[in-house]
Amino acid sequence: MYKIKYDQYDPVANSDAIVQGDKYRFTILTSKLVRIEYSESNQFEDAQTKMVLNRNFQTPDYKVYDSEHSLKIVTKDLIVKYNKREFSPYGLSVELNGEVFHPYKGIWHYGDKLDNLKGTKRTLDFINGSTELEPGLMSKYGISVIDDSDSPVFLDDGWFQERQSNQEDLYVFAYKRNYLEALNDYYELTGHQPKLPRYALGNWWSRYYPYSEESYLDLMNQFENEKIPFSVAVIDMDWHLVDIPEKYGSKWTGYTWNKELFPKPERFLRKLKDKGYATTLNIHPAAGVRPFEDMYKEMAEELNIDWENEEYIDFDPYSENFLEAMFKYIYHPNEKIGVDFWWMDWQQSPHQLDENNDPLWILNHYHYGDNQKNNHLGLTFSRYFGPGSHRYPIGFSGDTVISWETLDFQPYFTATASNIGYGWWSHDIGGHRHGIRNDELMLRWVQFGVFSPINRLHSADSPFLMKEPWNYNSPYDELMRKYLRLRHKLIPYLYTMNVLSSEDNLPLIQPMYYKHPYDNNSYNVPNQYYFGTELIVCPLTEKTNSETLNSHFKAWLPEGNWYDLQTGLKYVGNRMMDIYRTIDKMGLFLKEGSIIPLTDTDIFTDSIDNPEDLSLLIGYGNSGEFLLREDFVGKEKTEESSQTKIAFNQEKDQIIIHAAEGNLDAIPEQRSWKVKLYGVKVKNATVKSNSDVYEVSGNYVSSLNCTIIDVPKTLVNEQIVVQLNDYEVPDQAEFKLGKILTFLKNAQTYNLDKEALYAICNSGKGKSQILAEINSFSADTDVLNAIMEIILA
Repeated sequence: MYKIKYDQYDPVANSDAIVQGDKYRFTILTSKLVRIEYSESNQFEDAQTKMVLNRNFQTPDYKVYDSEHSLKIVTKDLIVKYNKREFSPYGLSVELNGEVFHPYKGIWHYGDKLDNLKGTKRTLDFINGSTELEPGLMSKYGISVIDDSDSPVFLDDGWFQERQSNQEDLYVFAYKRNYLEALNDYYELTGHQPKLPRYALGNWWSRYYPYSEESYLDLMNQFENEKIPFSVAVIDMDWHLVDIPEKYGSKWTGYTWNKELFPKPERFLRKLKDKGYATTLNIHPAAGVRPFEDMYKEMAEELNIDWENEEYIDFDPYSENFLEAMFKYIYHPNEKIGVDFWWMDWQQSPHQLDENNDPLWILNHYHYGDNQKNNHLGLTFSRYFGPGSHRYPIGFSGDTVISWETLDFQPYFTATASNIGYGWWSHDIGGHRHGIRNDELMLRWVQFGVFSPINRLHSADSPFLMKEPWNYNSPYDELMRKYLRLRHKLIPYLYTMNVLSSEDNLPLIQPMYYKHPYDNNSYNVPNQYYFGTELIVCPLTEKTNSETLNSHFKAWLPEGNWYDLQTGLKYVGNRMMDIYRTIDKMGLFLKEGSIIPLTDTDIFTDSIDNPEDLSLLIGYGNSGEFLLREDFVGKEKTEESSQTKIAFNQEKDQIIIHAAEGNLDAIPEQRSWKVKLYGVKVKNATVKSNSDVYEVSGNYVSSLNCTIIDVPKTLVNEQIVVQLNDYEVPDQAEFKLGKILTFLKNAQTYNLDKEALYAICNSGKGKSQILAEINSFSADTDVLNAIMEIILA
C-alpha cells in the first residue's frame, strides 16, 4: 500500500503566532483566522490531523492584553476575549472588528450554534427532494467555527492514530463576506484540492445491472455507433460473485470476479482500455473477506487467520496489516490487469455518525493515496466524510429518488458544497431509484449533469430504469445525445478549471454570492452558479408550461452585459429576471469580453485528448483574456504544463492567440481555431501568424447573433492575430422581434391572441409603451412574461 505523506505542508505554527498559558493556547494564523485550544493536561497538538495539514502561516500583526484573569488578543479584523478558565459562553468570545451586517451577530460566544450558508452532506441516499445540509464556512454575518477536537492525527510513516491529547481544538473563521478569501485560507489550512486526471471530466457510464463482458462491450459499441462519447466505464457490484452460499451472509461484499459473466477479466478490461475508457469497480467492503473468495487462503495465512476452520477476515480499517493485505491481494492485482480506480461504496456506519471514528475517511485517505503510486494523479470515488474530504475526489452523492423535486435540489446542493471546499460532487444523473418515468425530467437532468462537476449517468437495477438516450422518445433522445457530446467538447475549458481549482483554490462551481457578496440578489438564486471563471449557468428544473412550451427560471445577472449562448440574446445585467427556455436550452450566460475554449463544436470526437481543432466562444463588447491550461492526458503527474493565452482586444478589434508556452509535447503540433464572436456581424478579417497573412470571410449566424471565423491549422508555437475589418453590430430590435415571432409560432395558445401580441411588439412604439400594453393583455402570464423577457434583454 502506497501511503501519501503531506510533506509539502508544515503543521507546526510559527512560534510568534502563539499565545499560550495554563491549559490554553491561541494561534493567530491570519488576521481573520484563529485556532483556539484548551487542555486540562496542557497537551496541545502539533501534528497533522484528519482535517488540518498546515498551520505555518505568515504571522499577522496583533496585540495581546494580558492580565491575571483575562486575555485579549486584537488583530485588524477580530478581537478574542478569554477569562483564562475552562471554556464557557461568558468566558470566551471572538468579535468582528469594524462594520458588521447584523445587530448582534458580529460576535461568537463559545458554544454558539452559528447559522450560515450551509456546506454539504455525507449522502443523499433515499432523499426525495431537499434535505438539511451541514454547516459550511460562509456566513452573511461573518463568523463560522469548525471543531477539530477529536480528529485523528497522522504519523510520520503515513499511518494514523487516535488523538492522545485531552483538549478542545477550534478554528474560528472571521472573514465577514470575504468568501473567496475564507475559502483560500481554508485550503491553505486543510490542503489543496488535487488535480483530476483528464478522463474524469468526460461522461461516465454507470448502471447497477448484471452486465456480462459481451453485453457491456456491445453497449459501448452502440454508444460509439450513436456518437455518444464516454471516458469512464463504471462496473457496479455484479462484476464479483453475488450468488454466494447462504452461510456467508451478505451478497454486497465481494472481490472474486464472476467468471460466468466475465470469463477473462483481463481481456475485458483491456478492451475497455483500447476503446479509451478508464475503468472503476464498485466495492462494499463491510463484510471483510470470506472463505469463498479466491484470495482468502493466502490473505488469511498472512494475517494469521484460521483459514482451515474458515474464520472470516473481518473488515478492520484500523489495522495497518489488514489494509496492507487488502491492497496486496485484492486491489493491486486488479489494477495490474486494468482497473484504474475504485468506487468505495461505504455506507455501513451507525445511525448516529461520529465522523472522526467513521471508517469512511480511512478508506478514502488510503485508497486515494495508493492510487497516486507510480507518480499518478490519484482518484477515488466515495462519499463525503466531513471537512478535509476535498483532498480525496471524487464524491458520490448516493441513491436519490427520481423526481423533479430531487433534480431541483441538486444545483443548490452542488454549489453550497464549495462552502466547505468540496468541489467535485458526482450525482446519479437521472436519479437512482423509484420515482417516475418522465422523458423531459431525464433530459433536464442530463443538461444539469453536463454543467456539473462530474457527469455520471447511473440508476438502480431495474428493467425500467434506463439512461441510454435511444430508450427515450423523440426529441428527448437526440437532445440527450447533443448534450452528452457537448460535455466532451467542454473538456478544454473544464480541464483549465480543474488546474485552477488545485493551484488557485477556485472550485469549478461557485455560488453567485462568492463574487457579489454585498448584493442581496446573489443570495436569492440558489440554483444559479458560476461554472468556472467565464460562465453563469441556470439549470432548468421545472416542467415545461403546456402553453409556452418553455420552462421557467428566476435568474439574476450581475452588472455588465451578458450573452445567452443558446439564443444569442444580449442582456443588460444588474437585475433579477424571469427567463423561459424550450426543452433544448438552458440559461448559459457569457459576459462581454469572456472567452471559453472548446473542442471544435462542428467536429464529433469521442477522444479526450488535447484537441487539434478548437472553438473559441467570445462575447463582443469588452476586452478580456483566458489562459488555456493543458497537460498530458494520462494519469501521470506532470511537472510542467502547456499554457496558451487567448485575448480579445475590443479597442483594437483583435483576437490574439498567443504562442503556446511550457510543455509543448503535451499538445498537438498544429491547431485550427473556430472563433465564435457573439454580438457582432463580421464580413471579413485578416489573419496574421509568424509565417503567413491571409484574408478570411466571417459567417454570420443570425439565429445566434454570432459570427464564425475559421482559422486554418497553424503551428502552436506561432502567435495568431485575427484583425476584424468590415463589421457591424446588428440591430437588436429586429433580432428580438424575430425571437418573439418564433416563440409565438410555437406557443400552444389562441392564434388571435398571438396575432395581437405580435402586432403590439411590431408597432414601432417605445419599449415602455409596448411593455405596458403586453402587461395589460389578457393571456397566460407565462406567455406574456416570456415575451417581456425578450424585449427587456
